[in-house]
Amino acid sequence: MRKKDPRSVHFQKGVQKCLYDHKIPLQKQHVLYSPVNELYSSIIAHNITGIVSAYRSDAVLLYEQLENLHYHIPSTLSLASLQDDGAPLLFSGDYEFTHQKSISAPSSLRSKKLVVAGSINMDITFIVDRIPQAGKTNEIRTSVTSVGGKGANQSVGAAKLGREVSLIGKLGNDLDSTVILNTLEKEHVAVYGISYDRNAPSGKAYIYTGEDGESTITILPGANRSLSPKNITAQCQLFDNARFCLLSTEIPIVTAMEVARTACAAKVDVILKPAVLKSIPEALFPLISIFVPNQKEASVLCPHENTIPAQADYFYQKGIPTVIITLGDKGCYLKDANGGRYFPAADFTPVDTTGGADAFISALASYLMDGYPMEQAIRIATIAAGFCISRQGAVSSLTDRNTLETYIAQNDPALLLKE
Repeated sequence: MRKKDPRSVHFQKGVQKCLYDHKIPLQKQHVLYSPVNELYSSIIAHNITGIVSAYRSDAVLLYEQLENLHYHIPSTLSLASLQDDGAPLLFSGDYEFTHQKSISAPSSLRSKKLVVAGSINMDITFIVDRIPQAGKTNEIRTSVTSVGGKGANQSVGAAKLGREVSLIGKLGNDLDSTVILNTLEKEHVAVYGISYDRNAPSGKAYIYTGEDGESTITILPGANRSLSPKNITAQCQLFDNARFCLLSTEIPIVTAMEVARTACAAKVDVILKPAVLKSIPEALFPLISIFVPNQKEASVLCPHENTIPAQADYFYQKGIPTVIITLGDKGCYLKDANGGRYFPAADFTPVDTTGGADAFISALASYLMDGYPMEQAIRIATIAAGFCISRQGAVSSLTDRNTLETYIAQNDPALLLKE
């Protein structure tokens, strides 16, 4: 509303009467005045779930400013206004919304969401005949630049499967950050958990992909390295009403620990991908609900065991209730309270395996959220990973829900029926 404005006075009286009729008291802090700048802290903290404006022009201005700050309506909050700024206020009769595109249920009442914390990179992929080896010179056939990093990949993967996703990460002071942010927004990932390091570039990954689809990756951490525990505590509200936190460790381990602690405090299950770790802090084990290393990562983190079942059992005995070791074209191995068993890979021809694990994890979390038991969710996730590795790139090759379920319905329809 606007101070000392007759229209606003009448508007407040009408709102107060409406609240009274529904036995809701009008509190002083619920009355907000232009300019709207002071509203942002309350919106960011999710203290406000909806705004009704006396002036359409004020509502439009707020809408535009929130969009520029990457807060989206109605996912962040609902926004409604009177239609005509010049019309007299006559609160009588029945009224209807002219549209409902800017209103939704508060986030706390919606279905559970996902929080993703991890690296955000710009991937530079080189297509080669064979992976580079020391002392040999290779010719690059072609190169592709795209958004990547495990945090970005997993958040886009889950968003394409219909989940509400918030990403926590860090970008640098360069043009790549704009490209990355625009891509994430286009994929409907909530980006208000992303902060900036003005003294570092955005992270980069240099990926060499051979004819067989296998790849080797070299990472320049950039701004990912400066994601700190304080950045996590500043975004603790993102964990409210979340079902899973997808955590990868291409960020500082102290920050990953803070993510896991924050998630557990909010009763959010942590799915951990231990990328680039050489060891796991003992304090991290009890904070993990689902542990998803690949075969090489499992061998590094458990060097004293030389079989997949033994390595999985080692992590299980550390207190992790569900361990899934991914095995590339051999599928994966699950260890939980029901024992250990293998799952075959989906029948897809590999082109680029870079984002396969991220596709697997995002699909696993999404279908567990839908109430599928673990074994079914794993089988669906292996198909999602198959789609990803059959195409070039990571973010661009992640499959959407309709494509995934259409394929399953044609090839194994019983898989979509919850047991």
